[in-house]
Amino acid sequence: MGRTYISDRLIPEQTLLQYMTFHELMALLKFNQCVFAQAGDAQHKALLRTASRLRRQRAVRVLEPPRASHAPPPRLKRHIALQWWGPAGERARPTPLPHDRQAPQIGVLSTVQALCNALSLGEHDLYISEANGRPGDTAPDIAVFCVLAGRPGPTTDDELRLLADIRELLTGIVVPADAPPRFQELVRKVVQEHLWIPVRTWA
Repeated sequence: MGRTYISDRLIPEQTLLQYMTFHELMALLKFNQCVFAQAGDAQHKALLRTASRLRRQRAVRVLEPPRASHAPPPRLKRHIALQWWGPAGERARPTPLPHDRQAPQIGVLSTVQALCNALSLGEHDLYISEANGRPGDTAPDIAVFCVLAGRPGPTTDDELRLLADIRELLTGIVVPADAPPRFQELVRKVVQEHLWIPVRTWA
């Protein structure tokens, strides 16, 4: 089983936020899978440097039983499965994303510790670190990634799906207050069919 390395600049209880569409939320709840993008060439070297730094830091937080790390053989091309999360902000209230009122973005809340516990990576190591990785972003985001040897699967050219324990992963859902009332009610109904977690609105 792989290990989980967390940057010493993060705390396990830190609340994180990720935006997704209603259909993406439905897929997460139904199939218990998190979608990871495959990191592009511009991000690849930076993430490998981050992984190396996390393994070397003085007090590495290993949240799995200490076992041998399964590093990819150096001659195989490395693929990096990557998710971006953001800090949710004060009192776990996210900063709303500009959205189409008829197709609102839904905010999914988790924590650093919940991500560690929820994701099923098999023999692969998981890394969680702050990073300035997305073009146009001014505040640091949280990169959640693992380094894979060879061709990962099941996968497409652009994404990788990893099993997740959604009861461990999700700590709350937020929807924009200006979303249609029927949409807000639908999100609450769908979430409560799978989980007992709060569904709130933000202004």
